[in-house]
Amino acid sequence: MDTNTCARDFKAFYRSLPVERRAAFASAANTTTVYIETHLVYARKVPRKASMDALWRACADFGAPFSREELLAFFYAKAA
Repeated sequence: MDTNTCARDFKAFYRSLPVERRAAFASAANTTTVYIETHLVYARKVPRKASMDALWRACADFGAPFSREELLAFFYAKAA
C-alpha cells in the first residue's frame, strides 16, 4: 500500500479493514464482499446513486478518513 495515501482512498480504506469486518462493512453498504472486491476496490464500476449513498454511509460508520467528495472522486476519476 502506498504510505502516502494511508487509507485515504476507498481501496486503501477497504483493504485496511480486518477480514472479519469486511463482511459487516459490505452488509452495511447493502452489497457483498465479492462485489466490492471485484468491482468497487478497483473502481471498475461506478455505483448508482442509491448504492453510492449506502456505500458512503458504511464508510462514515466504519471511520473512513476521507470525505464524500473524495469517495466520489475515487470512482469518477477512474471512470474518466
